[in-house]
Amino acid sequence: MLDTFLPVVKPEIGGSLERELFDKFDVEYIKDQLRRLDTDNPTVARFIRKFSKTTEDRKGAALCGVVVYRMLESQAEANRMNEEFGK
Repeated sequence: MLDTFLPVVKPEIGGSLERELFDKFDVEYIKDQLRRLDTDNPTVARFIRKFSKTTEDRKGAALCGVVVYRMLESQAEANRMNEEFGK
């Protein structure tokens, strides 16, 4: 495993994220997440927007970027909670 600050996403994250994303595969969800990323991680937001413009499926590319970011973010939150509660 690489020595990195990025968390290794565990399978359990997929289940909780799946519930979060249920019925949210629309443009408004993507826009909301990108606006949030504009504040939290503007370089990632710009990259997702720029890259999605180079593909035939702009919505799919942007959604993929947002979902991968949410997976990493959710795992980081879970790791932080585990450290705080001594797991």
